[in-house]
Amino acid sequence: MGRRGVLARLVAMAPILAAMALAGCTTIYQDNDTRPPSGGGGTEVGTSALEVDSSPGGAKIIIDGSDTGLKTPAVVNALDAGVNGTSHEVRLDLPGYHPYGTVVTLYSETIGNTPLLHANLVPLSADGVTLNIQTAPPGAQVVIDSRSTGETTPMTVASLGPSRHTVQVELTGYEPRTEVIDLAGKEEETMVLQLTRKGRSAMSGTVFDLVGGGLVVDATVRLEGTNLARSTTAQGTYVYENLSEGYYDVVATKTLDDGTQLVGRRENVYVDPDNARMMTADIGMATAGEMGTISGTVRDTFGRAISNAYVYVDMITVVYFAPVSEDDGSYSFVDIPETGEDESYYVVASAPGFANGATEITLGGGQHRSVDLTLEDFGAARPSAPLINWAQALTYPAADATILDSSLGVRALVASRQKDPEIRRGILERLRRRHEVGMRAFPPSGYMIENDVAWETNAELDLAGYRVRRSEQQSRAYSTVSIIWDPNASFLADISPDLGPRTTFYYDILAFNLSGEESSPSEWRTARPLQALEITRPEPGSTASSPPTFAWEPVAEGQVYEILVFDRRPDYDTFSQTGLVWDNRSIPSTQTSITYGAGGEVFESLRSGQEYWVAMIAGDGVSIDDSDALSFSSVVRFIAP
Repeated sequence: MGRRGVLARLVAMAPILAAMALAGCTTIYQDNDTRPPSGGGGTEVGTSALEVDSSPGGAKIIIDGSDTGLKTPAVVNALDAGVNGTSHEVRLDLPGYHPYGTVVTLYSETIGNTPLLHANLVPLSADGVTLNIQTAPPGAQVVIDSRSTGETTPMTVASLGPSRHTVQVELTGYEPRTEVIDLAGKEEETMVLQLTRKGRSAMSGTVFDLVGGGLVVDATVRLEGTNLARSTTAQGTYVYENLSEGYYDVVATKTLDDGTQLVGRRENVYVDPDNARMMTADIGMATAGEMGTISGTVRDTFGRAISNAYVYVDMITVVYFAPVSEDDGSYSFVDIPETGEDESYYVVASAPGFANGATEITLGGGQHRSVDLTLEDFGAARPSAPLINWAQALTYPAADATILDSSLGVRALVASRQKDPEIRRGILERLRRRHEVGMRAFPPSGYMIENDVAWETNAELDLAGYRVRRSEQQSRAYSTVSIIWDPNASFLADISPDLGPRTTFYYDILAFNLSGEESSPSEWRTARPLQALEITRPEPGSTASSPPTFAWEPVAEGQVYEILVFDRRPDYDTFSQTGLVWDNRSIPSTQTSITYGAGGEVFESLRSGQEYWVAMIAGDGVSIDDSDALSFSSVVRFIAP
């Protein structure tokens, strides 16, 4: 595939064609053991049964707030079910025990045995858990385990049982949201839930320094014509929730530590609430003097303008889009960063019924390039199914206060050691009948979850882009998460409030052209995010104990930890040396503390009274480099004893 197969970030580029739009699906699913030919679909409603059991038995079974009149163990019949799944809240009540709540999803096309829900009830003698519930925006009504609390967010609930519970929040004008939270082993927990406004959607992307190289941390990203602004995270990402339908011009600015001012601008980013979140609105930055412009025409072999044509500027890391005028076939791009030494960009045009046209260019700062493209008739063949290479789940701090880019430094060290993605192993879990089904957990407070998916680009000459779908069940109920209008696309970073830790997310890809032809789904790949990793000792800014000891909260499903200690703040804005003084990549999952220099490679001893920085990584593999899920801690500053 050449360079077409190595793009690192992509961008969605146009309104969604009606021929490709799918109805939205629920986002809670139950695993089954076969896959329908087209990955599911349809909206037929039927009925199904659910077997409910508990330890101990005799618990009253309440479904969707209504008493079924049954007690565990029992089979509840005639529950609503759908091809894409119908969710039900289940509550179990037993005198002397804390209430238990969860969510199950039933399907009208039942495969195998009746699904089983088994609950381990917790006696009232067990200490209760304090749950803090917050929503953005606040003021939402709160229902816990199908019972109204009569309160609105933010609120605190004391003495909830250390087991599973459902939390439903509702706010006028916003979509209701229901979460399952497991409080086992907790004393206090906080939920922070982002609400989605009805008729609204989201835009997200990553910001890159295309000339200097690397992600841009703590850049300000503004939507022109609004008062909205966001700062990029420690991973260079930004998210705008609850945007109304329409086109947006996005401007990014950042002043580096050495005073260099970076700017970035992209136009015509389309947000469509009826189809998918705009997850690939990436931005390329450079200094003002390093920017150029590109314009030209797109016509057929007779010199006529072409309807519904689009042009892409493929900058490898970032791809921009522009529509073509139907009057004279013209298009234009402004603020395109200059190409680096021995680098080039591709300008690609696509239109329904035509083979794509492309040319390779270089661009200098302050330079204008005129690029005219001619497209030949091609027809409308159906694309082949894409091939997914790998998927990976990342959990990382949403912000790191005064040292945001330190997390980026740690991430870059790990990324540089990753094996060839072609040979990365996928997470393929064995399905079992006794799989208790619940909605995914909420994203950890102060952290983000990102699922990265990569695939090989297709070779069709008229390809327009790809549709990425996600499910929480292997066999069916896939819903579109992003439509990527770029024939060279090979990567998606899925950043959404629908993602949570310890939940397996299945992804597949479909290719499409502008004639409305779409491929069958690819094979699926999975991503299963880890919980947030938090360093508990030393406290930020404090003097470490003697000998220096580092402690952390264990990460469920984490199999290995890595600890990194630096003698200076890792700073990837100015690309200084990281100052790594100790690195231990092989800390077992059973360990929750370690003294300085225990194992790994020590580059120098700590000097008393000097500042240092420590960060940790958890992985789900036999090593950090072999992990399909990684969790990054914040970077903590401390003083050597």
